[in-house]
Amino acid sequence: MGHKLKIIINGMFYGDSYTKFMLWSIFLLGVATLGALIIAAALFELYFVGAALVFAGIDAYLIHGLNFGVEMKGGVEQTEEDVEDNEEIKEEEEFTVDEDLTIERLDAEEDIKEKKEKKVKKDKDKKETKKSENSNVKAEDDSKKEATAPEQSDYTERELKMLFKKYKVKKNHRPILIDHSDKFKIKECPAFAWTTRNNFCILLMESEPRKLTFGLEVLGRITYARAHPANQKKEYDCLVGQDLISLVFSEYRPVYQSVMMQGRKAEAKNLYILEPDIYITAPSAREIMILGAPEFVVSDDVTQSDEYNQYYKQVYKQKILLDDGVLNIKDYQTRVRAVLQKLAEATLTPAAFRMTLQDMTMNQLITTEYSTYYTQVNRQIRERRGEQV
Repeated sequence: MGHKLKIIINGMFYGDSYTKFMLWSIFLLGVATLGALIIAAALFELYFVGAALVFAGIDAYLIHGLNFGVEMKGGVEQTEEDVEDNEEIKEEEEFTVDEDLTIERLDAEEDIKEKKEKKVKKDKDKKETKKSENSNVKAEDDSKKEATAPEQSDYTERELKMLFKKYKVKKNHRPILIDHSDKFKIKECPAFAWTTRNNFCILLMESEPRKLTFGLEVLGRITYARAHPANQKKEYDCLVGQDLISLVFSEYRPVYQSVMMQGRKAEAKNLYILEPDIYITAPSAREIMILGAPEFVVSDDVTQSDEYNQYYKQVYKQKILLDDGVLNIKDYQTRVRAVLQKLAEATLTPAAFRMTLQDMTMNQLITTEYSTYYTQVNRQIRERRGEQV
């Protein structure tokens, strides 16, 4: 009885048009029957009794004709997990899906699963063929091999919405492109990242989607991996084509550049590392900056040198983010002005202050206009303090 009552209630609100019409008609006729009986008892009028009998007869006919197994399309049975999700929605917004995704979603998911299995088999056959064609190529040492890039499926917008619902992807999700991770066996994989109240989550869009969940401390820092070896012609085959995933993630491909490695010209890309061991592309780092406010960690000759003070190093790191497209020019200027204001207020000697601005200007971290302006700001601050200008 409780199960049928739950189906009826859900069908009244979430069923198709026919189901809603039947259930609401039965409900309203029942109310009308009860109302007629109450009026008949109060006024002692027999024709109200007759009306009640007519309403009751129609109601009984509709109830008799209602088929719980077939007619109740669209009703959604609520489980204990659904109840918990509803409570969580009060605190965090869930990703919204179309209202027509009801019980029919189950059949759709079966079709998707069958499609994915066929795609995996097809991709496996393609890999075997490619492997035999390139068998004459010398294999690298197994200890130095990177994780193999899993194949991605051609998801439709509807399938993507269902995946978001299944994996509880939040509305604040951001697309990122993971270059590689040896620890989690990831290579060149599109993904969606989002935060909850306590966690940082990543949904990997592999042939079989995979969800990774970390604590928010993962967003506490992001590390720079400059000039990582690359081969543009052989990378990111998963983004070739006009499918939905390719269209969404193509702009997150890494920016390739030519560098000198061991005296030879080579191709490279700048990557960013999310702990633990998740290398993402520079455009993806921009999305991570939106999700959180990680400390940007750079370890190179400049940041490790005692020749430069902390103010110079902070602006230097912001310039890296600007050059890689992680920051736009407006954000860069905002961050640089904040650092220069602190520099102007710092208790440095006049010589040290001037040297810092000179180094920044010479290395094109700031313009001469910025240098001139903050020199005046520093002079005014020193005069108010009664210090030597």
